[in-house]
Amino acid sequence: MSRLSRDAKIRYLQIGRELVAFIRPVIADSQA
Repeated sequence: MSRLSRDAKIRYLQIGRELVAFIRPVIADSQA
């Protein structure tokens, strides 16, 4: 259980990082 949750946590962190990297320039463009 703990290993599965840890793997899921790492995966969510990676996906979140990619989403932030993709959304951040979009927000900057919309605010500019």
